[in-house]
Amino acid sequence: MPPRVVQLRHPPGVVEPQPREELSETMQTFVNLIETQFLISYSSMTIEHSSEVQRDPSLRSIIKLLLRLIEEHTDCGAHGGLMLRTWLGLREHPYQNATNLMAMLSDHQILKKLYSRGIADLHPPRLSIHHTFQSIDLVTPEDRFTTISISGETKKTFLITSPPLSKAWLSLSSIINLANSSTVHRVDLMLDTTHTRFPDAEWTTQLSHSHLLAYVWTIHLS
Repeated sequence: MPPRVVQLRHPPGVVEPQPREELSETMQTFVNLIETQFLISYSSMTIEHSSEVQRDPSLRSIIKLLLRLIEEHTDCGAHGGLMLRTWLGLREHPYQNATNLMAMLSDHQILKKLYSRGIADLHPPRLSIHHTFQSIDLVTPEDRFTTISISGETKKTFLITSPPLSKAWLSLSSIINLANSSTVHRVDLMLDTTHTRFPDAEWTTQLSHSHLLAYVWTIHLS
């Protein structure tokens, strides 16, 4: 009888976390997301240090979902996943109790956590990964009334410079495109350079049939 060949399965190796500045842009965005969501620091704190996870242990499922996304759907692959597991103090085999992404993304409670915490947006859910941006628009109003339209996916800073004034009125409205759950924001700015008394405006919220969500408030500038 020929000798029996036994194939040994070794546990995955430990991949020590790299210095942050040496991480790829994709890895840095995932690290930033995990730090922000779970209130831990790369690479000195593990998931056991997370006050968010201590408060809500079910958030561990979100960590597993993120790791599976990194391992299977980014160029970081298994190596990147192992490095993050080392940082987070997760020593189990990557495919032990394998995470079924499709099942998780169909789970109402999981979706609620993803959307309510800003981890995902749109529908079907898309991971909300924000890259560093330095786009700045300078706005110098030439009239008392100025309107700025902003796409919901725009990542930029608007700097508004006005002449000396005593008061400004700002209105923000958001129109939701139900076809893809995207938004368009409209900012209306009215400046008071004549010391005219504006009608008192308090925080108000209203939802019209056109799915227009409006916030109106008064800003006092010194």
